Amino acid sequence: MRVPLPRQMQVLYNRNFRLYWLGQLVSLTGTWMQGVAQGWVLLEVLGKSVAALGIVNFAMSAPSLLLMLHGGVVADRWERRKVMIVTQLVLAVLALVMGLMLAGGSLTYGLLLAVTVLMGVAVAFDMPVQQAMTPDLVAPQEIPQAIAMNQVIFNGSRLLGPGVAGAALALLSLPALYFLNALSFLAVIASLVLIRLPAGHGRGGAHGSMWESLREGLGYVARERMLRQLFLVMALSVMFVFPAMAVLPAGYVKEELDMGPGTIGFLMAVSGGASMLGAFAMLWVPVRRRGLVMAGGVVLAAAAMATMAGFPNVWVAAVATGSISVGFSLFAGLNATTVQQIVPGHLRGRVMSISGLMFSGVMPFAGLIVSFAVDGAGFGPVYAVCAALYLLTALPLLFSSGIMGFVPPAQPDPGHAHAHPQPAAAAAGAVR
Repeated sequence: MRVPLPRQMQVLYNRNFRLYWLGQLVSLTGTWMQGVAQGWVLLEVLGKSVAALGIVNFAMSAPSLLLMLHGGVVADRWERRKVMIVTQLVLAVLALVMGLMLAGGSLTYGLLLAVTVLMGVAVAFDMPVQQAMTPDLVAPQEIPQAIAMNQVIFNGSRLLGPGVAGAALALLSLPALYFLNALSFLAVIASLVLIRLPAGHGRGGAHGSMWESLREGLGYVARERMLRQLFLVMALSVMFVFPAMAVLPAGYVKEELDMGPGTIGFLMAVSGGASMLGAFAMLWVPVRRRGLVMAGGVVLAAAAMATMAGFPNVWVAAVATGSISVGFSLFAGLNATTVQQIVPGHLRGRVMSISGLMFSGVMPFAGLIVSFAVDGAGFGPVYAVCAALYLLTALPLLFSSGIMGFVPPAQPDPGHAHAHPQPAAAAAGAVR
């Protein structure tokens, strides 16, 4: 019996996407559980400063600078499902190793950094293939729904993960969060095994040498003004906003609010819930209003950061954190939707690797710069400066990108020429 769904969510009637979506929900919940543990391990178990949060974030993301573009070529050259199974297995093993070292009392700061770098290498190949995989599972008209629903679980897991982490900490221990994260990767692997795709489907069109394939993808982005500027605004969002969401919460709670891990979990849950709200809101944003909503997300995030800078109070922080998360979620999700609708299927892995580089390539430097700035000047001044710089740089680029008049391509994406038939109800419910 089919469960009735709103028109904007009927992509879940698609069996392949539904399996993948549920697997990602379990896996991402595990990832955020480990995130709760890691901040506390650094600050309390290993006795490090706020700057260490930025250093570990750098270790996780730095491999993307060297390998993300190569990951995009791999996503366009080999079957994406098989590549993703390998990357998920590697990430599961590394989470298990981290948990075993913590449980055995052998985890040091140096070992944590080493394992984190290896995780970053796996992510450099995993991220492009994940982003390229989603459109392989749905019809072209379902792409906005699919991306929005992926945003829902990404952010919903940020709400669910800290809650499950809190329960696991009460009943078990810090290492248990790493073990549970390792198990959670098996859900994605199972979904990938169960997905049914025609032979050869889910493979891009990269040919020739690695350099020739890279040059083809870079050349495409260089010719597309809207893509270039949307990618730049994404980089600015990661530089000025994302550290407040993902890198600095543990430090803000400990240093600015003088509170403990329960408050860290609370703020992370607020952030996840607000981001999930923003992701759901994407489903109802008409194409003709997309640019204005993206600009509104930028303004909301900047205003919330400025508020957080001036009023260090736990309830103000909760409202501001929620507002930052809604704004970032709206911009990032609508940005990703637009990019996926523009890019032809045979280039998708390479173009999405460039998009991912704007996130993972900028994030390590953002985390380092902002965390060291906080160590020197404090949270208030740094947050205020970040908010001002974000508004002054991101808005002009966004308004001049052409997004205000964006209309999705009328013709089906060539990368879907052999897509499997979709349920009529799902096709009829596509966001337009």
